[in-house]
Amino acid sequence: MRAAHPVSSRPLANVHINAEIQFDQLRTPLKAEGVTDDEGYSVFDFDLPKNLESDGEITVMGSRNGLTDKAEGSLRVNRAGLVSINTDKTLYQPGQLLHLRAILLDAAKRAMPATDLTLKIFDADDTVVHRATMKTSRFGVASADWAIPTNIRLGDYTIRIYRDESDEGSLYGPWQKVRISRYELPNFTVAVKPDRSFYLPNQNAEVEVRGDYLFGQPVTRGRVRVVRETEREWNYREQKWEISERRSTKASLTRPAGSWPTST
Repeated sequence: MRAAHPVSSRPLANVHINAEIQFDQLRTPLKAEGVTDDEGYSVFDFDLPKNLESDGEITVMGSRNGLTDKAEGSLRVNRAGLVSINTDKTLYQPGQLLHLRAILLDAAKRAMPATDLTLKIFDADDTVVHRATMKTSRFGVASADWAIPTNIRLGDYTIRIYRDESDEGSLYGPWQKVRISRYELPNFTVAVKPDRSFYLPNQNAEVEVRGDYLFGQPVTRGRVRVVRETEREWNYREQKWEISERRSTKASLTRPAGSWPTST
């Protein structure tokens, strides 16, 4: 608390302060009193009860030489707690099984045992695609599995955990994101080798593109396209990549070594 002159804003010493915090679930408010120092400050410590279910209202009364003043404010109690979400992978294919584990801590960073939780997984359109209930162990740990449908749409999915679905304040964060995509082993690899490590404006870049099959033989009679890609974004609704490109150069892999120099 700080006491100051109402006109000059200079600090006032020897102001008697009475402070109290009222919670709806407590019969009597928490009280403290003291006197301001030469800089106008008076510091109070309040021991807050555990398991508070409501926010508090602060009332401060100051008196000096027969004059009094009153100030009011609110005290917000953090009841959401913290959660750490871990998945066995960050990239999945349709039809695979997602393993999830969460560690739940209260505002004092202590494990919260025997706590009912609701797991929700959202797609890119913020639609719930999976919902499940979980309960923490005595160590504050809860786990769940999600059998990813084989016909699910590809894209990024968000994992969120709630304690009370009707109260947005009970959303435990941060949330976790995973990607669902199809990935297949390629038949060949492509390596790019520029003639310099950096270039100045208006310089010509000689880039060698080489293709090799996984069994070691070079790729011949292939087509090469070198393009400057400025942006790449996955379109969830249309299920395709949207790519912004600039100038491009084309060439053919016709040499026996499986490589071809291109100029950009």
